[in-house]
Amino acid sequence: MASDDLELFIRYADELESRNPVVAQQFRMYFMERQMENIKKTKGQDHKKEKTAIAEQLKKTEDLNKKLNLTNEQKKEQMTQYCKAMFSKVMNAARQPNCKKPLCISKLHTMLDFIHVLTVFGPLSAEWSSNSTRCVTE
Repeated sequence: MASDDLELFIRYADELESRNPVVAQQFRMYFMERQMENIKKTKGQDHKKEKTAIAEQLKKTEDLNKKLNLTNEQKKEQMTQYCKAMFSKVMNAARQPNCKKPLCISKLHTMLDFIHVLTVFGPLSAEWSSNSTRCVTE
């Protein structure tokens, strides 16, 4: 995933921070993990911009971690519940006869981004792997 594409996850985090800080934190974690992978893949290049972005997000994540005071298992559960609710809402909207195709496709792709964030807790479960496929094929 290109660095510019990853910026989308920071926008999601910023939008969600006041409503759901746990979900926002996981978006920041996902951003940092993918950014680190990109840096490793492109050794020898100047990564000052990427490293600065990672440092900024790490600071925000650490500050939020202190406020939340939750275990990783609690964070995973909140993130999973949020994704389940969003997935149900998006899939229901996509099945409506009055759903405008471009908007539905956009919502499904956004949902796919949310599912990808679950990987900060490890590999996707079989259920979430199937759900991610449904977002692409629906």
